[in-house]
Amino acid sequence: MDFKKFDMTDYFNALNEYRQNNSEEIVKQFGSLESFDEMLTMMRSREDEIGLYNTVDLYFEDDDEVETYKLVTTVRGNSMKGLISSESPLGSAIMGHRVGDRVYVRINEKAGYYVVVKRLENTTDDGSDKLRSY
Repeated sequence: MDFKKFDMTDYFNALNEYRQNNSEEIVKQFGSLESFDEMLTMMRSREDEIGLYNTVDLYFEDDDEVETYKLVTTVRGNSMKGLISSESPLGSAIMGHRVGDRVYVRINEKAGYYVVVKRLENTTDDGSDKLRSY
Protein backbone atom coordinates (compact mmCIF):
# COMPACT_ATOMS: atom_id res chain seq x y z
CA MET A 1 0.00 0.00 0.00
CA ASP A 2 1.34 3.43 -0.92
CA PHE A 3 1.48 5.45 2.31
CA LYS A 4 0.31 8.62 0.56
CA LYS A 5 -2.93 6.80 -0.26
CA PHE A 6 -3.31 5.37 3.24
CA ASP A 7 -6.27 7.04 4.94
CA MET A 8 -6.89 6.77 8.69
CA THR A 9 -10.13 8.78 8.58
CA ASP A 10 -12.39 5.82 9.42
CA TYR A 11 -10.16 4.85 12.35
CA PHE A 12 -10.21 8.35 13.82
CA ASN A 13 -13.96 8.63 13.22
CA ALA A 14 -14.45 5.40 15.18
CA LEU A 15 -12.32 6.76 18.04
CA ASN A 16 -14.31 10.00 18.07
CA GLU A 17 -17.57 8.03 18.14
CA TYR A 18 -16.18 5.92 20.98
CA ARG A 19 -15.34 9.14 22.85
CA GLN A 20 -18.90 10.43 22.48
CA ASN A 21 -20.50 7.21 23.70
CA ASN A 22 -18.03 6.10 26.39
CA SER A 23 -16.84 9.18 28.26
CA GLU A 24 -16.95 7.47 31.68
CA GLU A 25 -14.77 4.57 30.46
CA ILE A 26 -12.33 7.02 28.84
CA VAL A 27 -12.00 8.97 32.10
CA LYS A 28 -11.31 5.69 33.94
CA GLN A 29 -8.62 4.69 31.42
CA PHE A 30 -7.05 8.08 30.60
CA GLY A 31 -7.87 10.20 33.63
CA SER A 32 -9.78 12.80 31.61
CA LEU A 33 -11.35 13.41 28.23
CA GLU A 34 -8.60 15.96 27.57
CA SER A 35 -5.92 13.25 27.91
CA PHE A 36 -7.77 11.11 25.37
CA ASP A 37 -8.03 14.11 23.02
CA GLU A 38 -4.27 14.75 23.40
CA MET A 39 -3.59 11.13 22.47
CA LEU A 40 -5.73 11.47 19.33
CA THR A 41 -3.96 14.69 18.37
CA MET A 42 -0.56 13.04 18.84
CA MET A 43 -1.62 10.03 16.75
CA ARG A 44 -2.85 12.25 13.92
CA SER A 45 0.35 14.27 13.87
CA ARG A 46 2.50 11.16 13.61
CA GLU A 47 0.81 9.40 10.70
CA ASP A 48 3.53 10.62 8.35
CA GLU A 49 6.46 10.03 10.71
CA ILE A 50 8.63 6.92 10.84
CA GLY A 51 7.76 4.72 13.80
CA LEU A 52 8.08 1.18 15.06
CA TYR A 53 7.07 -1.50 12.49
CA ASN A 54 7.03 0.98 9.60
CA THR A 55 8.77 0.04 6.34
CA VAL A 56 11.00 2.65 4.73
CA ASP A 57 13.08 3.12 1.61
CA LEU A 58 16.31 4.92 2.45
CA TYR A 59 18.75 6.47 0.02
CA PHE A 60 22.33 6.01 1.23
CA GLU A 61 24.24 8.99 -0.15
CA ASP A 62 27.74 7.49 0.20
CA ASP A 63 26.73 4.33 -1.68
CA ASP A 64 24.26 5.94 -4.09
CA GLU A 65 21.82 3.11 -3.30
CA VAL A 66 18.25 2.78 -2.02
CA GLU A 67 17.52 0.02 0.50
CA THR A 68 14.27 -1.04 2.15
CA TYR A 69 14.05 -1.66 5.90
CA LYS A 70 11.37 -2.38 8.46
CA LEU A 71 11.86 -0.95 11.97
CA VAL A 72 11.37 -3.63 14.59
CA THR A 73 12.12 -4.25 18.25
CA THR A 74 15.60 -5.35 19.27
CA VAL A 75 14.62 -9.02 19.58
CA ARG A 76 13.36 -9.06 15.97
CA GLY A 77 16.27 -7.20 14.38
CA ASN A 78 17.96 -8.94 11.45
CA SER A 79 19.70 -6.57 9.04
CA MET A 80 20.31 -9.39 6.55
CA LYS A 81 16.51 -9.63 6.14
CA GLY A 82 15.91 -5.88 6.13
CA LEU A 83 14.73 -5.76 9.76
CA ILE A 84 16.53 -3.06 11.75
CA SER A 85 16.18 -2.45 15.43
CA SER A 86 14.69 0.86 16.49
CA GLU A 87 17.61 1.04 18.94
CA SER A 88 20.33 0.61 16.28
CA PRO A 89 22.20 3.70 15.06
CA LEU A 90 20.20 3.73 11.82
CA GLY A 91 16.86 2.89 13.44
CA SER A 92 17.11 5.45 16.22
CA ALA A 93 18.30 8.15 13.81
CA ILE A 94 15.35 7.84 11.43
CA MET A 95 12.59 7.49 14.08
CA GLY A 96 10.19 10.42 13.86
CA HIS A 97 11.43 11.60 10.47
CA ARG A 98 9.33 12.02 7.33
CA VAL A 99 9.66 11.35 3.62
CA GLY A 100 12.17 13.78 2.15
CA ASP A 101 14.16 14.23 5.38
CA ARG A 102 17.94 13.97 5.19
CA VAL A 103 19.12 12.25 8.36
CA TYR A 104 22.60 11.95 9.83
CA VAL A 105 23.29 8.48 11.24
CA ARG A 106 25.96 8.70 13.90
CA ILE A 107 28.08 5.58 14.30
CA ASN A 108 30.49 7.03 16.85
CA GLU A 109 31.98 10.42 17.78
CA LYS A 110 34.00 10.61 14.56
CA ALA A 111 31.98 8.69 12.01
CA GLY A 112 28.55 8.70 10.46
CA TYR A 113 26.70 8.95 7.19
CA TYR A 114 23.60 10.51 5.64
CA VAL A 115 20.43 8.83 4.44
CA VAL A 116 17.39 10.37 2.78
CA VAL A 117 13.93 8.99 3.52
CA LYS A 118 12.44 8.18 0.12
CA ARG A 119 9.29 6.25 1.05
CA LEU A 120 7.33 5.40 4.19
CA GLU A 121 4.82 2.57 4.41
CA ASN A 122 2.71 2.41 7.53
CA THR A 123 3.10 -1.32 8.16
CA THR A 124 2.34 -3.00 11.48
CA ASP A 125 3.55 -5.89 13.59
CA ASP A 126 1.69 -8.79 11.99
CA GLY A 127 3.69 -11.40 13.93
CA SER A 128 5.55 -12.66 10.86
CA ASP A 129 8.92 -11.21 11.91
CA LYS A 130 10.64 -13.94 13.86
CA LEU A 131 12.41 -13.44 17.16
CA ARG A 132 16.18 -13.72 17.07
CA SER A 133 17.57 -16.87 18.57
CA TYR A 134 20.51 -16.66 20.94
